[in-house]
Amino acid sequence: TSMGVARRLYLYSVSAVSLLVLAIGLYNLAALVLGQVADILDASVIGGGAGTGREQVSMAIALVVVGLPVFTIHWWLVERGWLGTDAAAVDDRFSSIRAFHLALVATVGLGVAVYAGIVVVRHGFIWVLGVQDPAIGGPRVSEALALIAISVPIWWYHQHRRGIDLRRDHLGGSAAWLSRLYRYGWAFAGLILLVTGVSQVLETTSSVL
Repeated sequence: TSMGVARRLYLYSVSAVSLLVLAIGLYNLAALVLGQVADILDASVIGGGAGTGREQVSMAIALVVVGLPVFTIHWWLVERGWLGTDAAAVDDRFSSIRAFHLALVATVGLGVAVYAGIVVVRHGFIWVLGVQDPAIGGPRVSEALALIAISVPIWWYHQHRRGIDLRRDHLGGSAAWLSRLYRYGWAFAGLILLVTGVSQVLETTSSVL
């Protein structure tokens, strides 16, 4: 029904926005903590922070304090649709809005994690090879590790939740192809990254030889 569609649009939209606010706050806190640990240990590999201000800490805590209860309440209402057996719960599990939300959040989470992972691996090779970092103004390793610590659990939960839906309810239509689009899209993105990386390795090796 139109009321059910409007309710789903509201719940999933607010859940997505509040999760983003919460994730940004948690990322800022994690980046500040890791940066301070790196400064204390004088760990050049991890990369220390540029200084911790009270404004940064206050803003990060404010984002968490605001985002956590809003997300928790709305996601609890969403989960009632997962656990219920009435017609409204079934409609929610088979809805394209739900499929789009789970695929979108999982895509953003995985994209951030892949980007941060590339940054960490690049810094690791730079440290091992003893060369100077060619990137200027890029994220430090501590910031990349904070991104991974926040984005990976978000990605895992949403894709795991969608996998349960697909196995239990045998979804069809747009609810199914949106999930398949997410999987095939990331398979294609992984192939592109692999081909690009191998080509650059071959190009560099041939130049050295």
